[in-house]
Amino acid sequence: MRLCADTDFRGPGAELNMLGIYFVDGGQHLEHRVFVDHSQPKCFSRVTYKGALQGKDAHSVWIGDCLIREAADGTDTYELNRNLVLTEGAKADSVPNLEIENGEIEGAGHAPRQAASTTSSSSPDEPRRSRGRGPSPRRARLLRRADQPDWRPRGGRPPHGNRRGRAGQVP
Repeated sequence: MRLCADTDFRGPGAELNMLGIYFVDGGQHLEHRVFVDHSQPKCFSRVTYKGALQGKDAHSVWIGDCLIREAADGTDTYELNRNLVLTEGAKADSVPNLEIENGEIEGAGHAPRQAASTTSSSSPDEPRRSRGRGPSPRRARLLRRADQPDWRPRGGRPPHGNRRGRAGQVP
């Protein structure tokens, strides 16, 4: 199944907070395609998608495209995808893409792939232990972390140590 969500800012100062959660079971394929088109000045966007996968041949694909057009001065954007692979045979792919046509932006938090999209897995005996006696300490930490917000409020520090600045500046 493929789900597409496209956003085009129609006026200056617009805001977008897009949240997605998904579960993929054995034999299922789920693809999310997100496109955020910053075409107006001083717009703000946060896109956060989180997924959990289990079972043989469970497969998710997340493609996050963000375009900051030349007219979009003062843009502040961040996209994030996190996946929790619960069993062997499940696979999660993330493809964050950022295109910047304007150097006068507040922040573009599309960090390198390691920071913008993460996939965690558990050991082979984790699912058995979880079904029998509740989550292991490691799984409980992963689940607690998966429940925390990943976007920063306007003017706050970016998550995961990303740095703000103009395009082309070296932090």
